[in-house]
Amino acid sequence: MKRDLTIIALLFCLAGLCGGCGQRAEAQNRETPAAVVTDYAAAYESVISLYRTAYRDGHTDGEYAWQNGLSEYISSAAHVGYALRDLDGDGTPELLIAAMGEGDLSGGVLFELDTLSDGVPVQLACSSARNRWYLRADNTILNEGSGGAGHSAFVLNRVEGDRLVPAEAVITFFDNSPEDGFYHQAGGCSYEPRPEDTALEEQVFHSYVTAWEKERLVPPLTEII
Repeated sequence: MKRDLTIIALLFCLAGLCGGCGQRAEAQNRETPAAVVTDYAAAYESVISLYRTAYRDGHTDGEYAWQNGLSEYISSAAHVGYALRDLDGDGTPELLIAAMGEGDLSGGVLFELDTLSDGVPVQLACSSARNRWYLRADNTILNEGSGGAGHSAFVLNRVEGDRLVPAEAVITFFDNSPEDGFYHQAGGCSYEPRPEDTALEEQVFHSYVTAWEKERLVPPLTEII
């Protein structure tokens, strides 16, 4: 069981760093110097156009989303938009895609988060039903994930270059073991409690989650379709 939970935790962390939402890969020629990017919307057009095509041609099903590395939340929204926002202060804005229609069921979740590496889009995160990503007012990214009925995690992440880095987390761990309970994690992310983690009372755990969710926001969006 310990080995299984460790694998789950590793998969969760990898999902946080790689998006884990499809099979899109961006080819890059590292031997060719990257051009200086001045039109960031154009630089991200290869990603934006995938969402535009999905809605224009009626391909908002799960299979199409998976094949093209899109969020399965495309099926819950009638209109989507994008924003460009520099989340780590390096001068290069990240691409955020989210629903923008009244009454959409996605609840402010980010469909996708990308950055540029050598001028090429790189997917940092992509939301699914059990792994959702949200922008917060301080430009951190909140991940709400579940590894099963008794295993959930709420993780604050920072964008650092072309990576998402977990900074702080609170988790639930219930597996009929002496370690069952609620925990705070400083740095890293895991569904399994670590020796350095701090045990929490349930109300304290919920206070973390409430405070972090209160700061969620969707920036002004430019309509894709």
